[in-house]
Formats: sequence, C-alpha cells, structure tokens
Amino acid sequence: MTSWLHTDERWWASRTGSPYLTSGCRSVADAAVSMLRPHQHNWDAWTRVAQKATRIRILSCSTLDAVLVATGAVDAFDAGSDTHRLMDIAAAVVLVGASGGVVLDAFGRPVEFDTDLTRRWSGIVAATPELGEELRALIAEA
Repeated sequence: MTSWLHTDERWWASRTGSPYLTSGCRSVADAAVSMLRPHQHNWDAWTRVAQKATRIRILSCSTLDAVLVATGAVDAFDAGSDTHRLMDIAAAVVLVGASGGVVLDAFGRPVEFDTDLTRRWSGIVAATPELGEELRALIAEA
C-alpha cells in the first residue's frame, strides 16, 4: 500500500491482483515520463530520455510517481539516477507489477530487498516491459 499523507488517499495491490491498470504504453516516443531532476552524474541519460519522450514531468516523489504509473496517469518514471532506496520502491514492485507494469534497475542489477538501507537502485518504473527495456537502453547509451 502507498498512502499520500496530505490527503490520506491510498493505493494498494497484492501479488494476486490490483484494481489498477497501467496505460499499456510500449514506446518512449509515445510516453509521458516523470523524472527526478537531473544530476551531474546522470545528465546524459536524463537528456536522452527527455528528448525522446512525448512529455516529461520533473521534480517528483518516487512512491507517488510509481502510483501514477500503476494507475495509468503517466507511462514511466525515472532515468537512471541511482537514488532509490528500499522504502522508495518496495511498494512499487508489488503495485506496478500487479497493475501490468515493471520495476527494473537501469543498469540491470536485480532489485533485491534486505535490511541494508544504504543500497540504492536506478529504478525504472514503466507501464510495460517493452517501455522499461527501451528506457533502460536509452540510459545505457549515455
């Protein structure tokens, strides 16, 4: 479950299902992508995604942007920033996966959950596996 504390709105899913569906978008060229602001270390990857996407949204919140992907409000989130912590993407793995999307690491690392809160991932949250893989390829090219 993800909860927006300001409004007490909540989104939930389980491994067996979700009341939400992603947009089903399969191509970055057709996608609305929400991204964290660029940093010096990911500027090239950020720019590649921003130039190819139909629309971008900047300055986001990892947990709420994953909800936006799960509910079909946006098509994908992030661009290889290596900033996601376990608490940022744990709910997204279940919520987005049950809604038809994927959560991938931009650099192919497995998203593994343990008690090490210093670990970081470059999470890509996407409406479809195809969109996630295209974003991963764009980030890898940078």
